[in-house]
Amino acid sequence: MQTAGPHSLYIAESNVDEMKKQDKNIATGIGIEPKYTHRAIRSAMPIDTVIIDYVYPNTPADQKLKIDDEIEQINGQPLNSKYFTEVASIIAENPASIDVKVKRLENALTLTQKEIQKPALYSRTANYNGKTMKWIRMTRFVMGVSKQFERELKVAARKYRRIIFGPARKSGGLVDEGVNVFENASAKTR
Repeated sequence: MQTAGPHSLYIAESNVDEMKKQDKNIATGIGIEPKYTHRAIRSAMPIDTVIIDYVYPNTPADQKLKIDDEIEQINGQPLNSKYFTEVASIIAENPASIDVKVKRLENALTLTQKEIQKPALYSRTANYNGKTMKWIRMTRFVMGVSKQFERELKVAARKYRRIIFGPARKSGGLVDEGVNVFENASAKTR
C-alpha cells in the first residue's frame, strides 16, 4: 500500500460486502433524497429542517412524502439546531421504522425502513423563467449508471430544449462508470 497513489484506499476483507452494496447503491432507509447541501456545510452547521429533494418510487416514502416537504421532527425529536450526524443517530436508534413529522401534515407518519436499491440517478421537470426543462441528478457512479444516464438523456433530448445535469460530486463510485457518463454527456451536447 505504500506505493499506492494518494487516492487509493485499502478495504479490509470484512468490509468488501458492504462496499459491493454501495457500488450497487443499496441502502437502508425510507426512500428519500434530501436537498443537496455541501458535505462540509452539512457537517459544520446545524439545520432546522430536512427538505426532500426526491422521493424514490416503490419505497416506504412513496405516495406519503413529496418533493419539497420539510421534515421538522424524526421520532418526536425536533431537528432545529441539530447537525446531520445527530439526525443520522436519531434515525439509527430505531432501524425498523421511524416517525416523520412534515410541516404540511398535522400528524407524524410512521415509515418502515428497508433495504432499498436506490436509483443512481433521478430526474424531474423544472420550470425557470417560464421555461420547462429536464433536470437529471446523479447520486453516485455505481454499476449501470452510465446506461441509465444514456437512456434518460436520449428521452430528455427528444422532449426538452434545455437539460440540467447534476453529476455526482465527490460521492465516489466506479471509475469506468464515471468516464462513460461524461463521454455520453459530451457526445450528446455536440
